[in-house]
Amino acid sequence: MQPPPPLKDKTNECAAAETKIVRLESLLNEVNHNLNQEKTKCSQLTEDKKKLSSENKRIPVLEHQIGEQKKAIDQEQLKRIELENENQSLREQLNYDKQVFETRIEEVQKKRKTELSEVDSRLNRDFENRLAEQVRTNRAMFEEEFKKTKQELVKIYEGQ
Repeated sequence: MQPPPPLKDKTNECAAAETKIVRLESLLNEVNHNLNQEKTKCSQLTEDKKKLSSENKRIPVLEHQIGEQKKAIDQEQLKRIELENENQSLREQLNYDKQVFETRIEEVQKKRKTELSEVDSRLNRDFENRLAEQVRTNRAMFEEEFKKTKQELVKIYEGQ
């Protein structure tokens, strides 16, 4: 037997309502789940906001520190440039002094060579003069001895 049409309609309505209830409960559970996820995200974002807020408070301090570091870097770069310039100047001065000393050394060497040459010439002249004098003295002495020996020989031959 079949239920009367109004009951059948009510049963169908009831079944449709139960299906709708199940679907709405499922949708409600999904919405609650999404709501919980969004609440979690919201609390996480709130914590992130607090962290960022505290970090944002540090930004001026960090910017000041960065400015100080930039000044220090600039000063170090200027100091480096000054030292490089001083180094270059000292190298140039050293090269100049080296050239001056080399020139002086060459001049002194030439002067010493000339002096040695003059001394050598003078010593050679002195030696030659002494040698010539000694040769003259020896010659005179030998000539005197020769004369004496000759006279003795002449006396020996004439006396015989």
